[in-house]
Amino acid sequence: MEVDRFDKAKDECETFEERFLWMMKNLPTFVEKPELWDDPYFNEFMEQATFASMSFEEQEAYIASMKQKWDYDNSIEFAEQKGLARGREEGREEGMKQGALEVARRMLEDNEPIEKIVKYSGLTEDQIKAL
Repeated sequence: MEVDRFDKAKDECETFEERFLWMMKNLPTFVEKPELWDDPYFNEFMEQATFASMSFEEQEAYIASMKQKWDYDNSIEFAEQKGLARGREEGREEGMKQGALEVARRMLEDNEPIEKIVKYSGLTEDQIKAL
């Protein structure tokens, strides 16, 4: 198909193929990135076309700024993951402590000897007496 023969207006394009042909035909006329359809493919295509139209120095500067952004984003993601892991570990420890206290309470209600409760709950004698 010859792109030059495609004569639909942007608003008339309904299918992906029509939108692609419109974009290919009009790409040389774009002065700045136009507002395109809500499709990640077209947005990515425009970013690549914009990058390709930059001078070598502009491309180098763009790559450097993107590396900084990616490093920052990765640092934030790592910190979030580490915080979640720490929170899970603290939650697990708290849950185990609460479980041990509940076991000790039940054993006390059943009049089990404190030595046996210490052995099975992992709590100290003072902790059990405090219950």
